[in-house]
Amino acid sequence: MDIGRKIAVIGAGLCGLKCAHDLGSRGASVTVFEKSRGIGGRLANRRARTDLTFDHGAQYVTAKNKAFTNYLDLAIENSFAANWEFCDSGDLDSKKTRVVGISGMSDLARPLAQGLKIYFETEIKNIKKRGQKWLLTPSITDAEKEFDLVVLAIPAPQAKLILSENEDIRSELENVKILPCLAAMLTFAEKVETPYDTLSSRTDLLAWAARNSSKPDRNPDLESWVLHGNPLWSGSWLEADRETIAERLMQAFASKIAKPLPQVLYIVGHKWRYALTDKTLGKEYLVSKDNTLFLGGDWCIGARAECAFESGTAIAKHITSF
Repeated sequence: MDIGRKIAVIGAGLCGLKCAHDLGSRGASVTVFEKSRGIGGRLANRRARTDLTFDHGAQYVTAKNKAFTNYLDLAIENSFAANWEFCDSGDLDSKKTRVVGISGMSDLARPLAQGLKIYFETEIKNIKKRGQKWLLTPSITDAEKEFDLVVLAIPAPQAKLILSENEDIRSELENVKILPCLAAMLTFAEKVETPYDTLSSRTDLLAWAARNSSKPDRNPDLESWVLHGNPLWSGSWLEADRETIAERLMQAFASKIAKPLPQVLYIVGHKWRYALTDKTLGKEYLVSKDNTLFLGGDWCIGARAECAFESGTAIAKHITSF
């Protein structure tokens, strides 16, 4: 690999960070641009106050393959992650165990971000090729930044918006389908009396509810829940205001547990426009014919965090091979 090349990674989710980490560990000059205030993408947590956070995106992660299993084991060993034991409404006789970030889901991505140059709250609104270089235009300035290689580690629909060139890549993105998920975060004055910490449904408006305060290293004295709407309902209500979304999900939650909810201390809604991969690309990543533009994410091969990790790994491997 020519370590003199400047590489831009757009997106500080698991795919982008894994790619940037692997390239950086081989001596490459890597700059990461992230439009939000933190890392992790949908491995996200919202801080309402010092002692109150919500995992309002991905609720936990699982591993099927050795590389991600090893990564999670190390994350647990180094106090970036922990095992969450919980009882689900579908099986009250046994507990499930899943891996979560130690104080929020974004902590799962933190080992990959260490040592990286990351520009937060910096959305890239346009990229274009001029000669042998890629020019990136951040939304906060008109000053173009020049790079030799670009990795777009963002949802396929967002990648299409900033790709004014490379019709061959744009056409391959047409078949990728990512569904939305509307969410609500709530804190109650008293405990919600249920024999379970999570409930899930494939058919109801409320697809998922989780007692966020039951996770490790969260404040157990603040009874907090995260609610997710199903994709069909989320799609039809996507343009509603966040207050309405949160209220509707709370009503569905109350209906599901069939009892009045305690006094609400905090409630806020959130929109994940690109949350659940419904139709994948069918391969680990996309690359331009001249090997200077790469696209990746979980949407390439699946709908799990591990898929994003594997996509980022594969892109870095490709770049370091030439």
